[in-house]
Amino acid sequence: MVQSAKCFLYAAVCGLIISAVFCGCGGGTSTSSIPDIDGRVEIAKIVVELPSGSDGTLKPGESLKLTASAFDKANKPIAGVAFTWRSSNPAVAEVDQTGLVRAKSPGVADITASAAGVVSAPRRLTVESEEEVPPPPPSPR
Repeated sequence: MVQSAKCFLYAAVCGLIISAVFCGCGGGTSTSSIPDIDGRVEIAKIVVELPSGSDGTLKPGESLKLTASAFDKANKPIAGVAFTWRSSNPAVAEVDQTGLVRAKSPGVADITASAAGVVSAPRRLTVESEEEVPPPPPSPR
């Protein structure tokens, strides 16, 4: 009877130790993302941002660099994501695969970034026509 009580106590202590190891102490924060079943982190959303000081308005010939960030389900950033960029209107603004946008002609274009089947909300850019300066009036003779 004493032997079975020792075995039970031993099993209970081992169970508590194993539970503590698997559950952790809690109370802390983690900066890493939780991988899915394949060991990859699942992208929940992608955010496209304008450079600081830009309102998204360009003139033909100008350019700006957009940045994209991917986040997991816990809204933690995911590093090392390769994005695919797309312009809804390449005749107005074209974007390369680094997020560099070149304004081509007046109009509106929505730029998106995507990765792993997730597409960002569109970032609207406006290309305004260059204001023509009227020639000076003829000088009086």
